[in-house]
Amino acid sequence: MLNRRLFFFSPVPPAKTGTATYLFSLLPPDCYPPPNTYFIINCEDYQKPPHEFLGVPCINYDDVRLKPNDISVFFIANNEFHQYIIAYLKKPKIGRYILWIHEPQIFQNMLGMALNNKFQYTLKDLEEALKPEFGYLASQIINDIQKGNFENFFTYTILCLKDVLEKSDLIVTHSIYAKLKLLLESGTYRNIPPILVAKHPEKPKNPENFYYKKVASEVFQIGIFGWVNPHKRVIEAISAFNTFWSSLPPDDKEKCILKIVGELPPKEYYDPVGFSKNLESSHNIHFTGFLDDKDFDEELKKTQVILNLRFPSCGESSGILHKARGFGIPIAISDFQAFREELSDALIPVHPEAEQKALIDFLNKTFLMWKQHKITHSIIPNQNKIDKRFTAQQVLKKIYNLMEAKI
Repeated sequence: MLNRRLFFFSPVPPAKTGTATYLFSLLPPDCYPPPNTYFIINCEDYQKPPHEFLGVPCINYDDVRLKPNDISVFFIANNEFHQYIIAYLKKPKIGRYILWIHEPQIFQNMLGMALNNKFQYTLKDLEEALKPEFGYLASQIINDIQKGNFENFFTYTILCLKDVLEKSDLIVTHSIYAKLKLLLESGTYRNIPPILVAKHPEKPKNPENFYYKKVASEVFQIGIFGWVNPHKRVIEAISAFNTFWSSLPPDDKEKCILKIVGELPPKEYYDPVGFSKNLESSHNIHFTGFLDDKDFDEELKKTQVILNLRFPSCGESSGILHKARGFGIPIAISDFQAFREELSDALIPVHPEAEQKALIDFLNKTFLMWKQHKITHSIIPNQNKIDKRFTAQQVLKKIYNLMEAKI
């Protein structure tokens, strides 16, 4: 008897992050974790820490004690809910490590940890994490960033994955971009572990899905979904909506709304609400804040068009993108990094002027479709789709098989 244990280091619902709700798609009933599985969370991220998720016990990261026979899956992302995972990887490796990377470019997250000494992570730790990529320049780069000498474009594209590359036995990404970034920009590392590129998990198609019974609507609702932050280009999308809305005849204006569905950051950091208040279309721009999964999906179903933009950070795929495709909603995405691998109705340039023009053109085109039929539907043009070899569930089942393997 192997008596092997499996640990998933990941935030779980109700944590207010898409990487927590991602687990619902990754773990459908036919792919539930086997016995001796545990979710490792940071209890301080919850008002009332969950004791279990999907019937699997949840343990605080400080209380877990790994053994040589264990398998640990660490989910890496560029948001604060994953900082405890990054800090945990500083510890000596015990057992087998699989790194499931939502976003490979996590320097901004680690910089925030170091500046605030969160989880006892220091600027010296950050310097060590940068050395494989930048060598002796690591210290100078950190100093220059603190002085504001670098644009965000640079800091959002730094990997800073020293512990990931040193300790992982297998890496899983959702994009060819992320895999190539790891292979080509990992600095001094030569023995990079195998990297699997897996399709983003999708829930099984259900005849009751909105996609199969889409109904006409008297409102042309444009949606932006997910955690609100600068690299999701929310203010730029609001600006394009305002220009589009201002060009409409009076009777059409009241039929068009923009909904931003997602947790808002502190306004001193990023304030799309304040920006929108001074616009002509301000009464037609609505912010819902964070919604639970059920209400989130209801808003998605009401939406005629989705703007899903990323710049300057876009090393990850998007659960919203895949869900919207399932509902048949036209979607525009940035023509940048990992998003270039995805199918969409419109690829939006990242140059500011070209971005505005392309967004306005897309809104005009889809509005005409809606005005004629009171409904929109996705018409994805012929694009080069980069196929991925594995689905996320296939990779997960390979991990489950390791529970019984003599490794």
